[in-house]
Formats: sequence, C-alpha cells, structure tokens
Amino acid sequence: MNFRFRHVALLALIVGFCWCGGASAADYWMKDTGWLPEGVSSYSTDIDALFYFILGLTGLVFIGTEGALLVFMVKYRKKEGEKSFYTHGNHKLEMIWTITRRSR
Repeated sequence: MNFRFRHVALLALIVGFCWCGGASAADYWMKDTGWLPEGVSSYSTDIDALFYFILGLTGLVFIGTEGALLVFMVKYRKKEGEKSFYTHGNHKLEMIWTITRRSR
C-alpha cells in the first residue's frame, strides 16, 4: 500500500472520529458520562456546546501538530552513511540583532 495513501486514510479516520457535528452530537456522545454536571440554567446547553466545540477544535489542532511532527521526523531523519551537519549560528548577525533590539 502506498505510504502517502496510508497517511491520508489515517488522517481521514482521525478527523472522522473527532468530528462532532454540533451540540446535539456532542450531547449524545457525552450523555450520562459524568463529564459535565447537569445544566441548571436556560443557557447551559449553549455553554456545554461551546465547551465541546473548543475541546474538539483543540483536539484537532493537537492531532495535526503531532502528525506534522511525525512527518518531519521521518522525512528529515539521518540517512545511513550521511555525515551530520551542525551549525551554531552567525555571531555577527546575533550581535547586530542584539544591539538593534536594545536600542529601541
């Protein structure tokens, strides 16, 4: 199976599991789990829906970030027989940056 196809399929599967589709779906999946206390006000369902939306959004961002981390770890790993390259920085450029930042 193609390497990219597997990653796209896995990403589609993860997004499919994380997709809530609104407050009604979130209420259905989290009903009777003790996740949030029972709402006692007229707007508690709106607050719960906002909570679930933010939870899903941050979950998707986390999964995307970790997925990008894994992709770059695989893409830029050291190849066998390849010599490593190390650079510490440019001292002249760092001095110019430090001096111009302090003068502001």
